[in-house]
Order: sequence, then C-alpha cells, then structure tokens
Amino acid sequence: PRRDWVGPTDVELAGLDAAQRSTLARHFLAMAAGEHASVASFHRVALELLHLGAPPQLLLDTQQAAADEIRHAKVAFGLAQRFSGQDHGPGPLDVRGALDVDLSPRGIMRRLIDEACVGETISALWLREACQRTGDPVLSAVLCRIAQDEEAHAALGWRTLRWLLDAHPELRREARSRIEDAFAADWT
Repeated sequence: PRRDWVGPTDVELAGLDAAQRSTLARHFLAMAAGEHASVASFHRVALELLHLGAPPQLLLDTQQAAADEIRHAKVAFGLAQRFSGQDHGPGPLDVRGALDVDLSPRGIMRRLIDEACVGETISALWLREACQRTGDPVLSAVLCRIAQDEEAHAALGWRTLRWLLDAHPELRREARSRIEDAFAADWT
C-alpha cells in the first residue's frame, strides 16, 4: 500500500455491490501494473532509438509517452483505491536485463511492432470501447482521455516504424508479415 501513486477520482460507487467493487478494483490494479510497466518500456524504446540514431522528435515523443504512462498508472491505482477502499501502488520494478535484448534494427523493429504498433493500437481500441460503454460520466471521461493518449502512442509507434523502415528497407517484408500475423490473431 502506498499513497503517492494514487491519483484522484470521483467515480460513483452507488449501485455497486461489494463483489462488483472487488472485481473493478482487481481490473484497475491489473491495468495500473501494465501502465507502470509501460513506463519502463517507453524508456527502453528511447534508449533503443538513441542506439539507432533516431531523430529528436521521435525521442521527445517517446519521453512524453512515458510521462503519459505514469499519469495512466496513477489514474488506474486511484480507481483501484476508489473501488477497494485501500491504497495501492507499485513495488520496485526489476529492470535488470532490460537491454539484454537484440539491439539490431530487426530486433528493435519486432518489439516496436509487437508493443507499440499492435499493443498500443489494441489498447486504444479497447479503452475507446470501454469509455463509450461505461455509464459513469467521470469514469467515461477518464477512460476516454487514456484512450486518446493510447491512440497517440500507437500513432507514435507507426511513425517510428516508418522511420525505421525508411532507414532499413530490407526489413519491410518481415514487418508487413509480422503486422498481418498480429492483426489476424484472435483478440477475443
């Protein structure tokens, strides 16, 4: 339990029984953990882009995305706190070996497609649907704001991929195949 990662929220609890609040708390704790891990992921991407000699705007946008993920994690921890009545926050994140990965343009391209192009796009779609379906106006606004950020992160992933493939056109066929395979997967 920690309070420094709990963002403010005024989501309405009326009409929710204990089991529903518990389910929602678990859901938002899982979301918070994912958002917290995304902070590290975007920082790793920034280092990978530096390794490849990326232009400054991609680096600035990647750093902004990491800052967005901190805000998202705080919001999700705040929602978990609201539904559970208990403060929640992350523990230390083990980042040992975070750069013990394939740092070739091909290895970076694969992670970029999986995490940013596909992962952020799917996340944005899920959040956009959730914000439109929720009946609570505060929760809807929160989810729509996060969806908007995730859409921007997905767009950043696609812009970064375009830059990478312009610099390494020999990777285009593999990139296309990986994208097609990812979006052909069953996401239910």
